Amino acid sequence: IGLTLQPASQKSGFSLLEETMESLDNFLKNNKNVKFNIAFDEFQDIADFSEGTNIEALLRRYIQHQTNCSYFFLGSRRRILQDMFNQKSRPFYNMALKEELSPLPENEVLSFLIRRFADGGNICPEKVARQIAKITHCYPYYVQRLAHAIFEIAENEDITEAYFSKGVSKMLAEEEASFRAIETALAPGQKKFLRALS
Repeated sequence: IGLTLQPASQKSGFSLLEETMESLDNFLKNNKNVKFNIAFDEFQDIADFSEGTNIEALLRRYIQHQTNCSYFFLGSRRRILQDMFNQKSRPFYNMALKEELSPLPENEVLSFLIRRFADGGNICPEKVARQIAKITHCYPYYVQRLAHAIFEIAENEDITEAYFSKGVSKMLAEEEASFRAIETALAPGQKKFLRALS
């Protein structure tokens, strides 16, 4: 038995997105008496794509005239998300009401970490869980991101402070592209100031 794989479409991801937005736009026009809500989770991730700004512009082109649909742009990397809506050069500049959620309560983060590591077969001492909570400021994305990096490094062993340190290094290395995107968006004076601080 042979198996052959081929893409279902020869279109680029950008073309497929444009086609999807066009279809959605037509659907909304044909259902003007109905209100819709659409949520984009981890919306800031489009900034990681080479066509990120073009994607933002495409979405704005459709969204800005739709009157029977509300959009929610959710994300856990606040700085990138804020830049998308606060920088004058970006397509989504001043296009949304901003609502920032506060960090999770530390005691809930600690119990979550200890429980989830235990579910994976690892014992995580409260001291290490507290270090994770402290360095991530209890923001959900970073709590989960760092815990996952530590879990991968520790494999089947219990979580130690050494694994915590290695996990932080692993996470920072994996987030380097996002950090570079933030730096690229800074004005020259801000970059100089940041280098002086470091």
